[in-house]
Amino acid sequence: SDVYKRQIYTCIKIVVIIYYKKSGKRFRNIVLHFLLVLSLLGLVLGLSTLPNLEAGRTSSQLSSSLMKIKSDPPITIYSDMQLAAAADYGSGTAADPYVIENKTIITNGDYCIRIYYTNSHFVIRNCTLSNATYAGIDLYQAGKGIIENNTIFGNKNGIKISKGSNYTIAENTIFDNEMGIYSFNSSDYMIAQNTIFNNAKYGLQLQYISEFSFLNNRIFDNSYGGLWLLDIISAVTIELNHFLNNSDGIRCSSASGGYNISISHNIITNGRGYGVVTWNIENFTVRNNTISQCDGGICILECKNGSITANTIVNVTGLGIYSSSYSCDIAILNNSISSCDSSVYLADTAHSLVANNTVNLCKGNGIGLSASYNNWVIRNSITNCSSAGIYICGGQHNIIAQNIMEFNEYGIRNELCCCYCNNYSFLFNTICHSVRKGVYLYRMNNSTFAYNIISHSGDTGLYLVDSDYNIIKGNLFNCNRGGGYKEWSCTGNIFENNTIITCPGTIPAFLWQYLGVGLSVMVLVWYQLKLRPRKGIHPEL
Repeated sequence: SDVYKRQIYTCIKIVVIIYYKKSGKRFRNIVLHFLLVLSLLGLVLGLSTLPNLEAGRTSSQLSSSLMKIKSDPPITIYSDMQLAAAADYGSGTAADPYVIENKTIITNGDYCIRIYYTNSHFVIRNCTLSNATYAGIDLYQAGKGIIENNTIFGNKNGIKISKGSNYTIAENTIFDNEMGIYSFNSSDYMIAQNTIFNNAKYGLQLQYISEFSFLNNRIFDNSYGGLWLLDIISAVTIELNHFLNNSDGIRCSSASGGYNISISHNIITNGRGYGVVTWNIENFTVRNNTISQCDGGICILECKNGSITANTIVNVTGLGIYSSSYSCDIAILNNSISSCDSSVYLADTAHSLVANNTVNLCKGNGIGLSASYNNWVIRNSITNCSSAGIYICGGQHNIIAQNIMEFNEYGIRNELCCCYCNNYSFLFNTICHSVRKGVYLYRMNNSTFAYNIISHSGDTGLYLVDSDYNIIKGNLFNCNRGGGYKEWSCTGNIFENNTIITCPGTIPAFLWQYLGVGLSVMVLVWYQLKLRPRKGIHPEL
């Protein structure tokens, strides 16, 4: 810090002298006083940031500094007897574990601390571990361990655990490794209150795990992703964590099928992928999470019996909630989704429920259904979407009921879809203030459109194109500019007991077109009459 202060004083002195010499006599006093004040401010600000310079050093700089400190030798343990000999104190019981603490190990070897084939209880704490080519802490078939309050950086793996159980990993700082924590075929352990950041791959990659809790950790700036659970077995809880500026925040995938996964109350921001991804998982919940400024919100692939509930998803550039690849029995309930590309999109999804969600300000569609069947979309509020409130492409036997759609470009639309839709039910929906048509149905067959309210659309309330054998009954079409309903190239549609109200001052869209043509003709006629010379007046005068 003394060197830093001398550099600041020297710089101030040089700057003042240069400006003093270059300034004219008339301005020297002004320049001198200004520079003196500015220099003093710079000195105060510079000295106040000295602690941050220490905190901002890279792992290589820290390793270089620590090399100047006497390093403890790596610790190698292959039995309970060796664990007892290496420990600072303790007897290896749950009440009095073996303790290894306050070590500084900077190595060029495979590991800093290695413990294999032990059954005794142990604790590793308050250690600084760096520069190992394999792992800072390497555990294999060594259970009943607590790893706490360590600083682990600059290794291939910060912590590596294989075939172990009954671990607690808490309050460690793990950074600048290739992988923060890597675990394989382990169970019954908790990772809590750690700070894991700036690792070259994942913050954590855990493979073949069960009975695992991941609680209240801070995971940020990891290149591949925050937390990847691979080939999950069962009973995983992920709660109260903060993921910032990773690729995917949380990824859970299982080739053999995983189950009983709970992901709740996490904050996931600034991700370069999805906030949460689940693949081939059964019996899972994703609830009360906040996901923002990511490339996507929640992605569900080949999953079943899942619940996506009460999440807040905002400002994602892709899809808010995406279910695909033959997922089924998914409940998407009470989520708040805004400022996304599309909020909820079901593709190749069956027997699922989308209900009581609030959707606002989507750049595309509010809720989408593509090649999906036997789903319920009910009681959602969808407003201010740049395309359709609900978009449909193919599929059959879907029920869309009791939704409120306001101020969207279309209320319901499948105009751009080349697939036929069959046996849909549109019941008791309220569609208001659509910029264009209230409902545009293309190639919709054998479906029921009943007891809906469509009002104040910019064009026709309901427009059917190439849609056959549908039942349209009991609907209220109120103050739609293009009229209540229209058909084009349709066969066998039945219209019963519909009410059409044309509000005073409402002019149907086709009349606006005729009025525009009429006004154009009148303007041309007026212009021609104006150019014609009057009788008795020479045209050149």
